Amino acid sequence: MGMTPSTYQRGGEGVTVRFSITGAPLGRLLVARTERGICALLIGEDDKLLIGELQGQLPKAVLVRDKITPAKLIAAAQSCQSEDPLISKLPDASRKQVFEVKLWKALQ
Repeated sequence: MGMTPSTYQRGGEGVTVRFSITGAPLGRLLVARTERGICALLIGEDDKLLIGELQGQLPKAVLVRDKITPAKLIAAAQSCQSEDPLISKLPDASRKQVFEVKLWKALQ
């Protein structure tokens, strides 16, 4: 994780969180990170809603949007785009969970 549990409980107080948003198979993908590593993966349909969700999770953190999406993030998202035909039949929420797990592994 990109922050300790106690820092997360304090709303990210004293932490700078950099984030990027890019396209993903199931919508838009927001990846947030601190100097320690990735602290959030969010999937949704609208960039503003994703940013709002991140602000809701870390209201005391300093949020900084990257002007350029890191190549590592783009490559990881693309590597996770292929989907097993059986998984494609699952509800969207389940498909998003599978994608998130694959992405966490790809980014580590």
